[in-house]
Amino acid sequence: YTSFPAFADPRTGMTNYRDPRRFWAAAAATQMGHALNMPCLTSGEMASLLTRPDLLCFGGLLEVSTLLSYEQLVIDHEILRDLFLAASTQELNAESLALEVIRDVGPGGHYLAQKHTVRHIREFVTPKFTEPDRAVEPARPAAAADTDPREQARQEVRRILASHQVPPLPATLETALEKIIGQPAPVATG
Repeated sequence: YTSFPAFADPRTGMTNYRDPRRFWAAAAATQMGHALNMPCLTSGEMASLLTRPDLLCFGGLLEVSTLLSYEQLVIDHEILRDLFLAASTQELNAESLALEVIRDVGPGGHYLAQKHTVRHIREFVTPKFTEPDRAVEPARPAAAADTDPREQARQEVRRILASHQVPPLPATLETALEKIIGQPAPVATG
């Protein structure tokens, strides 16, 4: 079930991505797909993510979805990761809350040397492309390639294009897909 609800700008007739009701419409579209018990693809809105579509159209699209930007795709991937984490169920237990560690460290202490911190440090989300300047840090030079998010994204795109290898599909899935489209599956060699 695919639906990309959008509102029109009444002055121009163009798609109006700034209308805040698009969140409601995207969530409603996802719910309609779920009600029909169908796999669901919808637009990349926070509200639609919260309603758990099977597929989400989101990344890299610019100019009212007429232009695909690899740099924007890398940046949007980071944003989508954050949205996914925000919409995920958070486990609350003694380990995740670290109540014992908080009690042991106490006021004025720090947690960096704690075994609990070492076990969980990789769970911390650190933005690479979408981190805004902080008021407490010195201002970053606007043209510096090592700090410009767009240039960092461009470098990441180059790295991915140079090194990524697409993993092969499992043989059973490839056979099933070939059967669907009516083509014989290729014979494995070697």
